[in-house]
Amino acid sequence: MLAMLVVLSSVISQQHVILKADDLALTQRWQRYFSYVESQRLVTTAGVIGNRLPAMSTQSIDYLRSLGFVEFWNHGWDHGLPPPKCEADFIDPRSDDEVSKVDTCEFYGTSADCQMEHMRLCHEAVIDYLGVVMYGFGAPENKHDCNTVPAFLACGYDHWYFPKYSMLGCRPSGVCTLARGGGEIEIPTGVPNFAGFFSSYDPNRPLLVLQVHPNKWDAAMFAEFQQCLEYLLEQGVVFTTPGGLTAPDPPQMPATGTAGLFLAAVAILSLYVRMRRCQSCTFCSCTLSTHNRPVAPNSPTDTHASVASAGISSPHVTTNE
Repeated sequence: MLAMLVVLSSVISQQHVILKADDLALTQRWQRYFSYVESQRLVTTAGVIGNRLPAMSTQSIDYLRSLGFVEFWNHGWDHGLPPPKCEADFIDPRSDDEVSKVDTCEFYGTSADCQMEHMRLCHEAVIDYLGVVMYGFGAPENKHDCNTVPAFLACGYDHWYFPKYSMLGCRPSGVCTLARGGGEIEIPTGVPNFAGFFSSYDPNRPLLVLQVHPNKWDAAMFAEFQQCLEYLLEQGVVFTTPGGLTAPDPPQMPATGTAGLFLAAVAILSLYVRMRRCQSCTFCSCTLSTHNRPVAPNSPTDTHASVASAGISSPHVTTNE
């Protein structure tokens, strides 16, 4: 019984961490990131900018399809390079002295129709090219307005990275909020900083969502990122994705006996842990969808694909360094 209590206590105290990797592109820097995550047997998410997919080679698409440890999410169609329609519909709700600070309009200040179109275009591009259905969204620059909410819901999404809808007064019901806070790997944005992460890290936060931009890192920055993850691993955290937040169905329990009591304790613990992970959701009993659900057969059979087989030296892979 004492051993069981030790195990239960250990599971309860584990912190869960989601890596929110923004601005997916098939470059050597991104492949370095994927290679490291894979080598540590971890999982990550990746925000897809939809209009980048049609320009990728078949080899690049096949590589992305093979990454079974990656959960994709909608990061917009063009990351704020608006077509004429968006420019024509642009309505900036801020004062004149703040307009100069605008650096994207994809999901901020644009019409509801424009936002609906951009959300849908990215969603459909991922289905067409990567063969999976996404269930999450994060706005470029983490900027959005209330027009973004119906576009989000129209795609059937169930989780939102770093939203501001509560502040804006248009929070949708039944949506899992993946809030910011409890630590930052990049200080400032785009620059991994172990000292800054160490000082900002909250080990008592049940669920930590860490934003990263792998394509911005040179070798020294990547080393800082590695130091952050190594520290987290030393703390015994569990790396997960939104799709991994849901608890499995409770086991079938015998009516009596010590085994029955043990399984009952495990079932109760499972629900408790799920509530702690999901504490920032609209409702703690939220059930996230099956993420990255294939809509077409994927040819790779190894869910942890070899980065070496992706052809890093290929001319289709952009060199950053």
